[in-house]
Amino acid sequence: MIKKIKKVFGLFKRTLKKSYSKPKVWSSAIVYTIAGTLLSVLTLFAIRYILDLVSENGFDIRRVLLVIGAYALSMVFCTFLFHRSYANVAGTFTQDRMERLMEVLEKFTTMDLELYENEKFMAEAKNAFNSTSSNTTGYEEVLNRMFKILPNISLVLIFTIMLFALNPWISIAIFVSTFISIYMNSKATKYKHDLRVPLQEEERKYGTYISKSYDFSYAKDIRLFSMGGIFERKLKEYIDSIYRVSKNFFSVDFVYSIVGLVATFVADFVGYFILAKMASEGRIDSAQLLVYISVILFLNTQLLSLIEHVTGMIDSIRYVDTTYQFLDTDYRTSYSDEDVSFDGPVDIEFKNVSYRYPNTDVDVLSDLNFKIKKGETVALVGVNGAGKTTAIKLLTGLIRPTSGHIYINGRDYMDISEKSLFNMFAVVFQETQLPAFKISEILSCKMEDIDYGRIEYALKKVGLWDKVSELKNGADHNMLKVIDPEGAIFSGGENQKMMVARALYREGSNVMIMDEPTAALDALAEQKIYEEIGEIMEDKTGIFISHRLASTRFCDRVMLLDGGNIAQLGTHEELLAREGLYKEMYETQSKYYRGDDNEEN
Repeated sequence: MIKKIKKVFGLFKRTLKKSYSKPKVWSSAIVYTIAGTLLSVLTLFAIRYILDLVSENGFDIRRVLLVIGAYALSMVFCTFLFHRSYANVAGTFTQDRMERLMEVLEKFTTMDLELYENEKFMAEAKNAFNSTSSNTTGYEEVLNRMFKILPNISLVLIFTIMLFALNPWISIAIFVSTFISIYMNSKATKYKHDLRVPLQEEERKYGTYISKSYDFSYAKDIRLFSMGGIFERKLKEYIDSIYRVSKNFFSVDFVYSIVGLVATFVADFVGYFILAKMASEGRIDSAQLLVYISVILFLNTQLLSLIEHVTGMIDSIRYVDTTYQFLDTDYRTSYSDEDVSFDGPVDIEFKNVSYRYPNTDVDVLSDLNFKIKKGETVALVGVNGAGKTTAIKLLTGLIRPTSGHIYINGRDYMDISEKSLFNMFAVVFQETQLPAFKISEILSCKMEDIDYGRIEYALKKVGLWDKVSELKNGADHNMLKVIDPEGAIFSGGENQKMMVARALYREGSNVMIMDEPTAALDALAEQKIYEEIGEIMEDKTGIFISHRLASTRFCDRVMLLDGGNIAQLGTHEELLAREGLYKEMYETQSKYYRGDDNEEN
């Protein structure tokens, strides 16, 4: 129990330290507390003073109006200070939360790539993102509630002292009921927090179907194959599942809130009973009775607000704890800090390399061995699932071998810093996802010091320069319309050309890798890429992945992956001259182009 309390206080200290150490925040907190306290205290004093004036002989209307006027002005001034002091820090809290969010995003973009393929890990990691992506749950919620709870604490202390001085049992009864309410609320909060895991999983599935139902890329299939009914059925299933889980939230709230209300009722009964007894015995007059009844009502209001803020902070701090665990854990393979650079093309060697994806029990690659000579262009081919893209991810350092070693120019690449390793490769992946950046930013991967001469060279090489130069802002035109309504929309083939251009722009790289770079291109554009493959690869070692085996004739050698290892190795002509999977695959593909599939004319 003590450990849990220490942990909670440690989390609060870590969360509050950054914001509340700023003079702007703590000075505003002082003003907010004083103004919020005066708003209630002045009301009590005004009630008592007006009652005294009314009870005096010779009622003076001018004095009453003067008191009411002074009270109204004071309330207006305190209300202004109350709201202005909070407005003064709200932006600061949002900014601090956004800085935490940037830390989480940086972690997501630097952690090992294979973690993205671990569904269980990603489900948990997204909770770290959720606590910093909203101002109503998590990090900013703790900052806001801590600020707003200060006047509650001040008023609770003042009203408790007033009641305790009158009769200690009133304060004791109220605080016992408050403790019971906080305990019940914390139990309910913990129970609901535990329920969020299955609820979030159901909401994730529901959200997936919702997003796909209005995704344009799915629209044609949904309409042509009348899939709308299936989507509706799936959504209905998850709506029912979400309802079954979420209704427990309301059940728990009902049960625990009833206990809290009963405790509050008993405490109020004790307080009012004691006040009535004291009034009947003449120990307090009618004016004092009314004031102390008001004190109990005010105290109850402040305690309810205090309970809400405390339980809200405890709920939010659980999510913040998830964020800190994510930020404090190293999710990266241990890399060398040594920066290494090579001039020109490099030798590459895989030695007994095996790789197994997380949460699986089968190796995608098993004791893979091959060498690529510097300046050589090698085609890597094989059936779907043979491990071609996995081999590229391993080579570029996006994932690391389960066992075995990869050498670059005879040096184990685990002894090379991640930055140096990434800089060695210019890669065109099969899947093209263009961000909503300027074209120049997409190609250069930076916002400043862009070499526009090289931008033009790369776009001309892939046949996109004429189109880009006609855009309103040329190479500085934005892509996509999600950010810029006038953003450019390219076809799938043009997007793929952009990725080739990005690889060509990158200077200083030693290896050019093209993973199905022509999959979305038309036949003429594809032929142009093949014909210029030598020039595109420039003075680099080249790796070319393709399902279209006719393209491999432009490469120096062909490596056929099968069963997680190299099954055949040689030139295009050499592999066609011998029996094996390569020849079988080539002939299967080519017969459809030749039209000799025994169709009747």
